[in-house]
This record gives sequence, C-alpha cells and structure tokens, in this order.
Amino acid sequence: TVSVLYWSDMLGAKILAVVVVVVALTFLGADAHTSSAPPPRFWQDTKYHASLENHRRNRIRRMQTHVAPTVAALRLAEPTAACDKCKIATAIVVDVLMNVSSLNETQPLVNAACKAAFANDTDKRAICEVVADVAIDLGHHMFDEIVGHLHFNIPVLLCSDILKLCDEPCCTQSTRPEQVRIAFATSQTIFADGNGAYTVTWTSLLGTTPWQLRWRMAGGTWVIPAEAPSMQTSSLGGWQGFVFSQRMTGLAAATTYEYGVFDSTSGAIAAGPFNTTTLPTNAGTPQRPLRVLALADMGIVNAAATMQRMTHLARSGAIDFVLHYGDMGYADGDEPVWDAFLRDLEPIASKVPYMTTPGNHECFWNFTYYRMRMPMPAAGDGAPADAMWYGLDVNGVAISMMDTESFIDTPEWTPVQHAWLSRRLRSTNAAKKFNIVAHHRPLYCTRPHGDAKDCTTYSVYLRGLMEPLYDAMRVPFVTVGHLHNYERTFPVKHDERMSTNYTNVTATTYLVNGAPGNKEGQAVFPEHGAAPWSAFRSDAVGFSVMSIAATAGQTATLASEFVRSSDGAVLDSFTIETDLSTLPS
Repeated sequence: TVSVLYWSDMLGAKILAVVVVVVALTFLGADAHTSSAPPPRFWQDTKYHASLENHRRNRIRRMQTHVAPTVAALRLAEPTAACDKCKIATAIVVDVLMNVSSLNETQPLVNAACKAAFANDTDKRAICEVVADVAIDLGHHMFDEIVGHLHFNIPVLLCSDILKLCDEPCCTQSTRPEQVRIAFATSQTIFADGNGAYTVTWTSLLGTTPWQLRWRMAGGTWVIPAEAPSMQTSSLGGWQGFVFSQRMTGLAAATTYEYGVFDSTSGAIAAGPFNTTTLPTNAGTPQRPLRVLALADMGIVNAAATMQRMTHLARSGAIDFVLHYGDMGYADGDEPVWDAFLRDLEPIASKVPYMTTPGNHECFWNFTYYRMRMPMPAAGDGAPADAMWYGLDVNGVAISMMDTESFIDTPEWTPVQHAWLSRRLRSTNAAKKFNIVAHHRPLYCTRPHGDAKDCTTYSVYLRGLMEPLYDAMRVPFVTVGHLHNYERTFPVKHDERMSTNYTNVTATTYLVNGAPGNKEGQAVFPEHGAAPWSAFRSDAVGFSVMSIAATAGQTATLASEFVRSSDGAVLDSFTIETDLSTLPS
C-alpha cells in the first residue's frame, strides 16, 4: 500500500504515456496481414529469438570493444583524474536529461529523423513524433524523480559504487579520529545509581590502529576499559573509513567528565579531550526543568547559523541534549557529505547527547550508514534488534523516538512498531508520566508550494494508522519534521480543532519543526488561509528549545520556543499544561 502511494504519484500520470508508446511502436512495426490467421506470438517466433540473441551478442561485443577498455583505461589513469572525468561526464548526461532547454533542442532532431524515416506516410510520421515526444518527456521526468525527488547523486552512484573509479575517504587526516559524538546508551538518562552510560562514536580512516576510549572525572584518573571498541565499515558508495563505538560506563548524575580517543599503543590522545556533564537527579521536574533542543531536516548547506547557535547553547550549558528526528546532513548516498556534517556537528554532539531517529534522507543503502554512524539505545520490549526506534525516560517525562521511514522513501508504520509504542504508552500512562512522541513524517501540515503529497496523501495515510493510538492514549505532544518550515497546530483530532488553548486538553498538539536549513531550502507556505487547526506558521530558518517539567501523577508543563538561527529572536512560543492524574492506561 505504501509503495503504491509513492509510485502511483510518480508514474500515475505517465501510465497512459507508456501505453501510447507500446501501441505506437506496435503500429509502426506491424505489416499488413492479408491472411485471417493471427500473427505468431513473439515468444513462439524463432526469428524473434534469433534476433534477440544477435542483439545480445552485439551488446556483449560492444561492451568488450568499447565500454570495458574505456573503464579499464580510466582505472589505470591517475585515480583522481579518472574519478573527476567520470563525475564530470556523468553530470553532463544527467544535466541534459534534467534540463528542459537541452531536451527541447533534442526534440527537433528526433522529429527530423521521423520525417526522413516516414517521408511517404504522414500517419506513421505523426505517430513517430508523438512517440518521440512522450519518450523524451518520460525520460526527463524519470530522471527528475530520481535526481530531484529521491535525490540520488548519480555521479557518485555510477563512478564510486558501480564503476569503482572514485574513493570517498571519510576523514581529513589519515591518522586522527574525528566526528566524535555521544548518545545515551540506554533509555535511562538519570544516573542516580552511578551506573550510567554514554555511547561514544567516532570515525577514522584507519581500522588497524588500536583506538581506545578513556574518560575521567575532572582532574581524576583516566578510566581504561578492558574491552575494545566495536568497529564497522562499508564500501557502499565508494566510502573508505571505519566507525568505532564504545561505552563510557559507571557515570554518576550531575558530574562533569573529560574523555577522549587514545592510541592505546603509544598512550597519546588522538581526539579530544572533550567534556560533558550528566543530568542531575531532579532533571525534568519543576525544580529543574529538562532543557531540550529539538529539530529535524538539518544539512551542511544553509545551516551554518543554526550550527553556530546550537554550538553556543551546548557549550554554555543551556541545553541538556538534542533530539534530531530525521534528515541529518542530506548525504543522499554521498557519504563524504555525512562525514562533513558530522565534523560540523562535533562541537555540539561531543558536548551533549545527540539523539536521533531516521528520516527519508537516511534511507540510502537501506539505512546502512545511518545505523552504523548513529548508534542509539535498543528499543527492547520485544522490538527487533535492529529497530530504529526507542524510548528515553527522564523522571516524569517519557520521550518516544519513532521511525516512519521505508527504504524506498515512503512513509511506513509497521504493526510491530505500533504494538511496541502502544505498550510503552500504556506503561508510561500507568506511571502518570508526560508523553512526547517524535518522528520524521507529519500527520498534520500545510501543503507548501511544490509539494505534491506529503501533506495530503502521505499525512492522511499516517493519520489513519497512528492517530487512533495517540487519541486513545491522550498523547499531548507530537513533534515531527520532513517539511522545511515551522508549523504549530492547536490541539487537533480527526482533522478538527478541539481547542484554541493548550491547558488540560485531551487532544494532541502537533509541531512541524523542520526549519534549521538544508540544501533544498525552506518550504514556503501558500498564500491561501491556513486550516482551522493551524495556529502558527513560519518559513524562517530556526529550531525549537523546550523546557519540560513534570511531577508524575500530578501535572506537567512543556514550554517551547521557536528560535530564529540568525539572531536568536524568539518567533513563536507556546505552553502545554497537562493533568497527569487522569491519563488512561
């Protein structure tokens, strides 16, 4: 069903075009039959099979005499030059197929060929011209979908992954680990018992050097773990590098730790030192509200102001951790972009836990690089070991980070994930906690200019699957991304606004929070009026900072601000107040 939603949007308008092509080609190739006997079916025609075999042999011969030697020659050439030539040539081809003016220049040449081929048959010539027009248009739209919507980097895909002409190294230095980042190792974020853990992840071009994580309390003795870090790698997309992860264990609450990546052979520090402070035991309470920076859809292009302001907030201690629910870096299969994004992110993600869930731009290579680069807590409770969803618990605050993505860039919400979230919400409601759910794709949003389905077909599809659970469990707040703008709803249920305030309301408030900046730019809202459930909209570049305080079984307050990245101005703010004592379970 999900696949049909996606591919029907891409091909639905072109099914007729394909039929026209088939019928037209059949007509052009047909001979007049004087016999009443039906013509032989092609799979019964020995001449057809002989022709097909001859075509196959010619194709192999051409590969042997032209294509293979050319690729071999490129491989033997200076590697950088071979890679550059391949990417330039591929980019030119893609540009021609994507460029309307180039296609318009091609069409007259094809029409001239039709005229020459069918000079004495105006009907066939007209059909030939129609077929050419449809074929050119179809080719353009197919590439427009692959490059424009799916965002495949065709030069990288061809030259790095298929032809193996390009190497894509991970790192700026061959002997230094980089891209250091931390995340909560489990769902428990308060380390009251002194047994807390972070997962520390870094990337290196060397897989043989004995890297080792070490940490200590400020001014104390370095802790040297007995076990070695885990190591993963992949050559998809021509990438060269290794991702290491190791747990920093025995952490206490409200404590500052210094840590770094060491060369265990020499004892020298290779990356760092970094420092981070764990949450106090009363985080998320009225005495010490939890401070969360939340966003989605941030790349390395058009996000410099956001990165700079996030870095300041992290280093000044103004935030406890980050929630990034999908679309990180916008690599789209181009792995050096992932590396560049994580290098830019290091000043933030090495300071505070950086907690993520996937978006559609992580779907490339079936999420291989997302899983490898962003290890998150295990979901547990019957979830698959490779589940890309999990929960975080901070005293009376329960955050559920969910996964709405498929590997073909469509929305997906599986029964297994639904059952897991249902069990979690029932459990957290029984404990009278304040629930926040985050995932990439929206259930409610205003269709921006140029969007064909995200706020119509897809959002309605997800709404049908997810909203009944949110309603039954009275989830007060759901935050999402995918749309490159900011939109806050009133409490809404079944496409109807239930209230114009946020105090003790049983319906869910939804927040689209995908405005921090990326290569695709901001999604501009239409000029027509907003839906009755839409409370505030902005296409400014920015992110959200939330202050959350809950007393389990009593009340909870979430105060959120939308901060403009360029100057720190607060463009929107709202406060949700919830009576936790009446939650259903």
